[in-house]
Amino acid sequence: MKVIILANKQSLFKINGKTLLRRNIEIFRKMGFEVAVYPAKYKKYAPDVKMIRSLKDLKEDALIIKGNAWIKNFKMKGNYFIGKDGNLIGYIGRDKFKGKKEIVGVEAVEIKSEEDLEKVKNFYKWKIDEFLKSTYLMPQQISIASFLLAIIAFLFYLPKEYIFIFAGSIIIFFIALMENWEEKLRKLKKEENNLDFTLDMFADATIILGLTIFAYSRHHIAWLFGISTLSLATILKAYGECFHRQWFLVAIAIGSMLFIPNITLIALLIIIVVWLIKCLKE
Repeated sequence: MKVIILANKQSLFKINGKTLLRRNIEIFRKMGFEVAVYPAKYKKYAPDVKMIRSLKDLKEDALIIKGNAWIKNFKMKGNYFIGKDGNLIGYIGRDKFKGKKEIVGVEAVEIKSEEDLEKVKNFYKWKIDEFLKSTYLMPQQISIASFLLAIIAFLFYLPKEYIFIFAGSIIIFFIALMENWEEKLRKLKKEENNLDFTLDMFADATIILGLTIFAYSRHHIAWLFGISTLSLATILKAYGECFHRQWFLVAIAIGSMLFIPNITLIALLIIIVVWLIKCLKE
C-alpha cells in the first residue's frame, strides 16, 4: 500500500532540527511503504519523494496521513486512525474516507500551531499516566514505599560521609518523584489515600531528623533549626495545598548533595515561613 502524506504549512514546523514532513517520510519508509507527498507545491521540501497532483487521481486506496502529525508509533490496524489528542491522524482511502470506520488509536498528536508543539512534551506525560493507570499500584502502596525509603535515607545520614549522604540524596529525589506518582494515581484511579498525611508526615520527620543529626555533627545549634523546620512543616502541611512537599524534598536533597546541612535547614525554614505567610494571606 502506498502512503500519501498531506503536506501543509504546519508540516514544516521543526522538532529537533527536522520538519514534521521529513520525519513522517522517514518513518513510513522505514516501515517499508512507498511514500508520496501531496500537494506538489511542497516538492522543494521533499525533492527525493514523488509528488501527487490530486488525490482523486489515485487508482486504489492508500494510507492518507496528515503531514503535520507527530507520530511516535504507528501500527497498521483498522482504517481510521485517531491520535492521543483525539484528532484524526490518517485514514485508508482516497480523497475522502468511505466505508465503515474501524477506528484505531495511534501514538501520535496533530500539530496545528507552534504552541501545539507542547503536545509532543505532553505525549510522554500521557504515556506515564497510561502506565500508572494500567498498573495494580494503589496510592496507599506508594505512600508506604515512600515511608520505607525515607527510613533508608535516614540511615544514610548517620555515617556522615559524603558517599552515603550522596546516596541518601538520590533516594530523597526518588521520594519526591513518588509524591508526584501518588498524586497522579489518586486522580487517575479516583482513590482516596487515608495514609497520605500520616505516612508523609512521619517520612518527612525521619528525613529532617537525619539531616539534623548530620548538621549537629558540624554545629550544635542545628537541633534548633531541625525542630523548628519539622514543627512549621507539620503545621503548614495541615493546610494542605500550602505545603509543596515535592519541592521541599528536592530542596533537602540538593542541600544534602552539596554537603551544607546547616545552610539547608536555614533555607528550609525560610521557604516554609514564606509559604506560611502566603497561605495565611490567601
